[in-house]
Amino acid sequence: LAPAKSFPADQSGLYDFVGNVSEWMHDSYTLMPPPSDKIETDPLGQYSYMKLLDNGVEVPCIGLLFAVHTRLLKTEYPEANERDRKWFSRKKAAKRVDEPDLAALIRTFDPRQLG
Repeated sequence: LAPAKSFPADQSGLYDFVGNVSEWMHDSYTLMPPPSDKIETDPLGQYSYMKLLDNGVEVPCIGLLFAVHTRLLKTEYPEANERDRKWFSRKKAAKRVDEPDLAALIRTFDPRQLG
């Protein structure tokens, strides 16, 4: 975690946006998605949650959810031995997350409305 405004603002004037998205992309795609993937530039929405740090302290976090058009999923990535990949319907996926705002974003997501 870095203090707020540790990274320069992006073109939209948002701070820490690119750094946090880059971290998420690193988790999911081993640095960045394949060139054939397209990340939507506008978030589907935001949600909040409490993150438990290694030292036992909980910190409030805000997550932004982005749609990613994906054609290829890697079988090997840094956390592959720590995660099980399963596909769910949006309705089932929404039931499996703890954050109500994230659940609502998943439940109401309609890929047909993307550009």
